[in-house]
Amino acid sequence: MALAMLFMVAGTAGWLRPWSQDFEPRLPLPDKPSIAVLPFTNLTLDRTDDYFSDGIVDDLITDLSRVSGLFVIARNSTFAYKDKPVEIRDVAQELGVRYVLQGSIQRAGDQVRVNVHLVDAATGGQQWAERYSAPVADIFALQDKVTRAVVSVLSLRLTDAERTTLHRAETGVPEAYDAFLQGWNHYRRTTPEGYAAAVPYFERAIELDPDYGRAYAALALVYAQAANALWSYRLGIPASESLARARRYLLEAQKRPTALAHQVAATLLQMNWKHARALEEIQQAIALDPGEPWNYAVMSLILTSAGRPRDAVPHMRTAMRLDPHSPPYFWFVLGLVQFSLDDFAGAATSLERVVEYSPDAECLLLLAAAYAHLGRGQDARSALSRFNDIRLRRGGVPVTIATAVSFDYTAFGDRERLKEGLALAGVPKSLDELAKNRLPPAAVRDLFLGHRLHGRSLATGEERAASITAEGIATLSGDWGTIINGKVEIDDDAVCYVWSEGVRFCGTVVHNPGGTKAAENELIWIDARGAFAFSQAD
Repeated sequence: MALAMLFMVAGTAGWLRPWSQDFEPRLPLPDKPSIAVLPFTNLTLDRTDDYFSDGIVDDLITDLSRVSGLFVIARNSTFAYKDKPVEIRDVAQELGVRYVLQGSIQRAGDQVRVNVHLVDAATGGQQWAERYSAPVADIFALQDKVTRAVVSVLSLRLTDAERTTLHRAETGVPEAYDAFLQGWNHYRRTTPEGYAAAVPYFERAIELDPDYGRAYAALALVYAQAANALWSYRLGIPASESLARARRYLLEAQKRPTALAHQVAATLLQMNWKHARALEEIQQAIALDPGEPWNYAVMSLILTSAGRPRDAVPHMRTAMRLDPHSPPYFWFVLGLVQFSLDDFAGAATSLERVVEYSPDAECLLLLAAAYAHLGRGQDARSALSRFNDIRLRRGGVPVTIATAVSFDYTAFGDRERLKEGLALAGVPKSLDELAKNRLPPAAVRDLFLGHRLHGRSLATGEERAASITAEGIATLSGDWGTIINGKVEIDDDAVCYVWSEGVRFCGTVVHNPGGTKAAENELIWIDARGAFAFSQAD
């Protein structure tokens, strides 16, 4: 059965609750009260204060999602309506909920005023409304009042654990919370620039409150995600340092456990292919924050990576039900699950959604493999061409089956399915096929002797450099190795660097089709270690 059908039919009979004859949600209603919290209107004159009102709503959503008797739509989906005129019934029908919470926030000096009202979309009636005013220092108590009021109006019962969790403030320093909200606002953009901008705010939050567990976890998350997305160099550090910082901040976060800390721990373990421990961590994250859709998406990725895609299906279904306007990452994980289940048509549809949202998405390679398995050769070649264009613009070299990412697959069958699709799409086995572009010895001499060479690793951002005198004396650094006073030897077959006691390493220099001087990847050095793109610096 196609995975798409699983999403359509799973649980419909148990979930559907016809609250009124003319209220027909596009998604089946859960078998418990369901709610969407829309972005509150920011009434503060300073519009740069949006991060504060958005952060308050974000935390309200998190608090409500921890109530086991309530189904809560994730922030990503409700914030799709920010600054847009909305009809409550339309929103409820699109998201598949009965209740919608709206409000406004105004911050004046050290005071916060909040107006909230709860609407029953099935009847159109207002169930409850209230006004609150409190010092900024008491913002967590104010959030607690709103949460408890919603719970009371909907006649829900809190467990002892839920009462304890809802009453717990994450920091006693208002300025630290404000700094965290500013950092989280930047992180939510999920761009290299957003990550870089978030770091100093999270650092400031920790400086103001050294016991702020979620701020440590947020820093660990930024560095882990930057390393995973190959964005570390955009933060001014190599991937190894990004991972080191992620682990260091995670150790601090784990002293003050939060759901976010467990999610980061699971992500780092997954990146290291330690699936059993990763599953334990993400299960703890879900236990602490069962309404956070990212926890289920991460769970799905871990299970798929471990060769258990069928077990991943219900978790992915939960993630996308909690977040109907799912982010591109969810569609990527869904596509990965579908590809693992030989549902290549479903995988292609899901991955096309990712590319629609993010034209430069690197999942184009997986999309090319899915097209190829479907016999859509032209589409496969087009996706592959777009993928290589992205790599070349970022300073890389054309992909080969030998150097292609594994998309976290660890099972032999999954990796072979991917390799077969790549081969059908026209991906070469290795860079040996570029040998026809090899530079002749005379061209290499003109390129090397008396010049500096420079490039950067696409995977890690680590630089590589060589400075060679007219006489062939060479100094190398970066991932080419560290050589001082070496010697360049050029013959018909190879270019070699020779240093003390005759130790040498040799490679072939070829043109990189599509490479540019701006991207420092006009040429490729190929040796036993791999392929290294570079350009002549002067």
